[in-house]
Amino acid sequence: MSAHLRIGTCTDASASVGAPHEAILVIVPQREQPVRAVKVAALVAALAQVVPRSPPGTQVMPPEWVWLASQQDDPQALVQAWLAGTALPLLATPTPRM
Repeated sequence: MSAHLRIGTCTDASASVGAPHEAILVIVPQREQPVRAVKVAALVAALAQVVPRSPPGTQVMPPEWVWLASQQDDPQALVQAWLAGTALPLLATPTPRM
């Protein structure tokens, strides 16, 4: 995991008014954050529709495909591409803000 650590002074509503306090934040890249359960459920539903028509055998979806599917409104096309053996699409890496 390539998490970033940021240490700094910040103000917070829970602190005394105007009194700064130290904060430690661990920033995890979006691609390494957990996938939401509702997105996994949508992926499973899409798989359930196409797996009965796919070739027999055991297939394991890599975590990169699961994450990519979680970014889609409808993962159906991605599931079909995965079952067809398509290579993982190249993703545009967002430019980090400084």
